[in-house]
Amino acid sequence: MTSLMRGTGTHEVQPSGGNAPISDLDPYSDGVLLDPWSTYAELQHAGPAVWLSKYKMFALTRYESVWKSLQDPVSFPSSLGVNDERSYEPGS
Repeated sequence: MTSLMRGTGTHEVQPSGGNAPISDLDPYSDGVLLDPWSTYAELQHAGPAVWLSKYKMFALTRYESVWKSLQDPVSFPSSLGVNDERSYEPGS
């Protein structure tokens, strides 16, 4: 089973027409929250930044990509918050 694709495919287009891997995985689902390790491994294997199509946001999956983002407050300002605060319908 794979839920990763390269490029924009048929899913939500990434900002700036990016070419990061796209994933349909839901790292916030109940099952993943109870046992996250295989999902984390699949996302990390996909690349340092993975587009989560369900949430229309990137997941930084590796130490180096997280470290670089923390060192670049212009591109990654903390004033915008640390999570996606948009509301989602349950089960969507």
